[in-house]
Amino acid sequence: MSSRKRPALKPYLELLESQKSHQNATSLAIIWSVNEEEARTVAGRLVEIGFFEQHGDQNAPTFWVPFIYRPPLRLVQGSAEGVAAGEVDEDGE
Repeated sequence: MSSRKRPALKPYLELLESQKSHQNATSLAIIWSVNEEEARTVAGRLVEIGFFEQHGDQNAPTFWVPFIYRPPLRLVQGSAEGVAAGEVDEDGE
C-alpha cells in the first residue's frame, strides 16, 4: 500500500476510539457507518499496515488490535457485541 493511501485510513482509526479491541465486520460496519463489505475492505487495509491482526475463518474473520495501539485510542479490552468470546485470548492466541 502506498503511503498516499494511509492518511485515508485515519478517520476509520479515529472512530475506533473507546471501542472494544476485538471486532468483526458487522461491528466495524456499525462503528464506521458503512456496509459490511466496505468494513471488511477497510479492515483488510488495516491488517496490511499492521493495525489489526486477523483471526478466525476467512469467511467470517475477526480483527484484534495489538496492545501497542490500545492506549492512544483508549480501546477497551474485550470483544464487541456479536463477536464470539474466546475466539482469541488477550495475548492474541
